[in-house]
Amino acid sequence: MAACGEEELPSREQIPVLRGRLFALQQALSEQNRGAIDSLLSVDILEFHQDSDSLVRLVYGADGNYPFRQLGDYTISSATSWR
Repeated sequence: MAACGEEELPSREQIPVLRGRLFALQQALSEQNRGAIDSLLSVDILEFHQDSDSLVRLVYGADGNYPFRQLGDYTISSATSWR
């Protein structure tokens, strides 16, 4: 099991919200819609000197030559699903 950071696992109620936001981010990335990407990113990303342009460059490459279909395979599990 891999997790993001040291945070607790999401509650069962948060999982549909997280899935929805990841889907929206995937759609915004496929459209290269920087406004939509910015609205979905946490402001904490700015502390790392990153933004929607950084994410688009990561996904599509510096020259914009990489194809994008979808975000990688991921699973969102709640704390209760591990008990």
